[in-house]
Amino acid sequence: MSQSTTRTACSMTVVEPADVPVDARVVHFDELDDAAQDRVVARAASGTDVGPLPDGLEAGDVVVFTDYFRVVAH
Repeated sequence: MSQSTTRTACSMTVVEPADVPVDARVVHFDELDDAAQDRVVARAASGTDVGPLPDGLEAGDVVVFTDYFRVVAH
């Protein structure tokens, strides 16, 4: 019997450093795997983003890149 994993849909929103929750897990861009890095780069370039949650990121995480991106689950 095979099992499939459904990834939660999420988006990344820009947050100001002062608005990063004190309990948020902060992940630096270079700590992400290639697929997650590609997703962050695409989000930074396009200004819009919705898709499956990349491996290694959880809702509420904050990614430090050119801006701070907060991962939001839908």
